[in-house]
Amino acid sequence: MHDGVNLWPLISADSSVGPRQYFHYFAGTRPGAPANHRGVRDARWKLLTRMGKDDVLRATELYDLNADPSERFDRLEAHPAIGQRLMGEIVRFRTELKEQQRPYGQVLAK
Repeated sequence: MHDGVNLWPLISADSSVGPRQYFHYFAGTRPGAPANHRGVRDARWKLLTRMGKDDVLRATELYDLNADPSERFDRLEAHPAIGQRLMGEIVRFRTELKEQQRPYGQVLAK
């Protein structure tokens, strides 16, 4: 089990497909700050994001990992619907994280 997901089918070769449809990328986050979401990928596409100065997360780059595994050619303008779908997954995941966030502990001065 990992994060509540049974990995045995993947480990035992009963399946060649991982238990999750999406993989999310994060950079360092300060305690109490929103998650620094840097992107998401599925089996074929990888979307990179950046938080603007206005605290709005924006899609910046999209890569077709099947056709371009070295991630050299940004496909965001050519495939806006895929970018929107992956941004929708980020919004869904960020909402889930926020709903499940636990309060941070406090350090008491001596």
